[in-house]
Amino acid sequence: MDYIEFITKYNSNEISVDIDKKRAGLMYKQPDLMPEDLKAKQSMIRNVGFGGLVIGAALFFFSPWWLATGVLALSLLAFPQAQKTAAQGILRASLTNPDIYETALQNQVIRIK
Repeated sequence: MDYIEFITKYNSNEISVDIDKKRAGLMYKQPDLMPEDLKAKQSMIRNVGFGGLVIGAALFFFSPWWLATGVLALSLLAFPQAQKTAAQGILRASLTNPDIYETALQNQVIRIK
């Protein structure tokens, strides 16, 4: 399906689009493909997750166990959110940029039903 047909059918709800969340994050690693605002958002969410893991582990030595456990639990919630945000970003970018659409289609990130 070419880009114009994809946009037309998606906007008229003739097709549905499924985004592979695990593969979506890999598209952010390709240089100059994704818009900078989406890359920045994705990076921030992942940094919150990794930073929370480090801070949560350190808190076990300096604070009550329940506080450290809470920080660790909250930081672990950032990773599924990062996958969800990556998938939403791929769809949004694919609707505005034919190059991203083609790359996502070739890498089987987008599945059209």
